[in-house]
Amino acid sequence: MKNLLKNNRWLKKLLQNSGWMGMAQGARIIDVLVRSIIVARLLSLDDFAAYAVALAFVGLISELANLNIGAVVLTYGTRYQKSGDNDKLNALFKVGYLITMLAALLAIAVITLLLALIYDVIVEQPDLFGPMVFLGFASTFNLFDAVNKSILRLIDQFRVSCMVDVAMMFVNILVMFAIMINVAPTSANAIYAAGICLMLLGTASTVITFSTLSKIVAGWWQSPIKLLWRGRGAMARMAIGNSLSSSIQRLMRKGDIVLLAALAPAEAVGLYDIGKKLATLVLMARDAVILAAFPQIARAINDQQFAKLRALILKLMMVGIPVAIVTLISFWTFSDEIISLSYGRKYLAAGPTFIVLTVTSIFFVLFFWANALLLNMRRVKVMLLANFCGLVVMAFSALVLVPQLQMIGMAWATVLGTGVQFGIIGWVSHRILGAKLDNDAENGLQN
Repeated sequence: MKNLLKNNRWLKKLLQNSGWMGMAQGARIIDVLVRSIIVARLLSLDDFAAYAVALAFVGLISELANLNIGAVVLTYGTRYQKSGDNDKLNALFKVGYLITMLAALLAIAVITLLLALIYDVIVEQPDLFGPMVFLGFASTFNLFDAVNKSILRLIDQFRVSCMVDVAMMFVNILVMFAIMINVAPTSANAIYAAGICLMLLGTASTVITFSTLSKIVAGWWQSPIKLLWRGRGAMARMAIGNSLSSSIQRLMRKGDIVLLAALAPAEAVGLYDIGKKLATLVLMARDAVILAAFPQIARAINDQQFAKLRALILKLMMVGIPVAIVTLISFWTFSDEIISLSYGRKYLAAGPTFIVLTVTSIFFVLFFWANALLLNMRRVKVMLLANFCGLVVMAFSALVLVPQLQMIGMAWATVLGTGVQFGIIGWVSHRILGAKLDNDAENGLQN
């Protein structure tokens, strides 16, 4: 292992960054999971289902308004770093924040309008309009947090980014607990508490990012936006294409609860959300690696290191497959104990959903590299096609399976859609890297 790390600079750097990102993403997942447990233990199953639907709907709309500017900042920021164009890099940071501000305002307007038009279709309880509008406002803070993380990763401030998440995990859990034990245990109060936690995280992240940037790059906000004018077309096409692709992916990841709420009773929605929350435990590994890998993959592609990149992906997948199998078997064996210790025995019926959705999480772990590779290879249309096909399969499967199988039907529909999505991505990525290596070999022979 020492020789492998010694001779592979990309793998060594990736593992170093993944350690920090693993801690940060683990903190985030634990934060969401523990706050969910607090709410689930204090609310009835119907109230918890209403809480879950409210968070899923608001989160879905705010995410759809997210233009995924963080990915643009990372991709173009890597190029500007390599060329030494610091003025353009600083202008890119500024543009990232300005566009995110516009996206946040759009998200608030859309959420409020949709709630005014279709509230009765989404939520059965009559007193959640105000709390959901507040949650919509609070969710926009998360858009700024995504840009903050991209900037800190780009300037190699992994530790700063990670420590913010770890610190805010404790703060959010304490805030949620303090609020819920001092107010009436209702879904409305739980939604208000969740919104306050989102605002705290986004505010802390933005303040620390601005402070860190000011220390490293004095006067970065003064960089003129017109420096990016010449490449605005390519940048806009990338942002829009990647945003569409990511939006479809988010529809799969967050729209499932909203779709289930339209097809099944509230009890099924609550149990499904609990199974989904527990299945995200697997994503601690995936999110850690993908956040750390994006800058490394971007640099590998810019340096034309395709052989090393493919070797790195294959090595990590070969390690990931047996670990994923062991994890799935362990969850299946101890699912009742995991649910009883966390949410309580009244939610044991979420066990099968938990196991099936773990398969979906495993897909995301094994294909951690997909978005970073295709985005930096300028194959946004492939991402869009794969995600769209996955969404169509998931939605069609849900319409067929949910009326009979309820929450477990939605879980299998999600697995089928995710399998199609990553099957297309894996096949295309293999063809792209193979073609690059064949081309390099041919050029080498000619030389």
